[in-house]
Amino acid sequence: MCGRACVRCPAVGRPPARARSRHRGRQRARRSWADLYSQHKTRSSEERQAEKALKEQLAAREQAHQREIVRALHDRYASVTVQLAHSSAAVRLAAIYAVASLGDDWNSIGDARQRQVCIDLLRAYLRVPRSPSVKELAGEAGNSVEAFGENEVRQTIVRVIATRRRLPPEESTSWLRASTEMLRSSLEGVDLRGADLIGVVLRAADLTRAELSLTDLREADLRDANLSGAKLRGADLRGADARSVNVCGADLSGAKLTDVNFDGLSANDQTIWPWGYELPLSAVP
Repeated sequence: MCGRACVRCPAVGRPPARARSRHRGRQRARRSWADLYSQHKTRSSEERQAEKALKEQLAAREQAHQREIVRALHDRYASVTVQLAHSSAAVRLAAIYAVASLGDDWNSIGDARQRQVCIDLLRAYLRVPRSPSVKELAGEAGNSVEAFGENEVRQTIVRVIATRRRLPPEESTSWLRASTEMLRSSLEGVDLRGADLIGVVLRAADLTRAELSLTDLREADLRDANLSGAKLRGADLRGADARSVNVCGADLSGAKLTDVNFDGLSANDQTIWPWGYELPLSAVP
């Protein structure tokens, strides 16, 4: 050895060829990994942008679809309101089921407010007073086409509301959590014989000469209702709130009247009570 750090001397200033080769290999590997990482970052950014654009596109389509659904439901509502005012009882009957179905469809997309609008439409129909001619026919003969058709419409509304309000709340057709009170309903001469009306609210309803035999009215709210001349033979009124009810001339023979609150009722000699039934002292007129 010459004792100087000669750059040409492999023993002093220059690494061996094998070491230089490994070093160059590591450098190339680092550059390759750097290139791959850069390419990966570029692809990841492009993929994220593409995914974001796809999500925005899908969201826009979903919003457009929802708008179409809402528009179609509003169109259906406009149509059924016209049908409910139709002169034909058959058309009005079809409209009742259409309104109920429409309310269920509103509820299925999470709009309970619009469902309530549909229910309120049916309740409003019940509050509309019947024309004197139809009322007279329903009370006296009850067999005219007009009176029979209108009776059928009104009693169908009551049955539809009563049925849906009893369904479990998890069902899309349940109206249990909706407002279903049928206050001041005009139901003269309707035939609700054997109907399941448990817990219904018919406060201040006009049920003059109504047929309610074998009807289940347990825990019903009948406060201030007019049941004069009504037939309630075998009806179940246990636990009903019948304060200030009018049962003049009503037939309650065989009715179950346990725990019925008759405070302030109106009755007369023509009222037929179940055999052996004694009115509570607070209810004696």
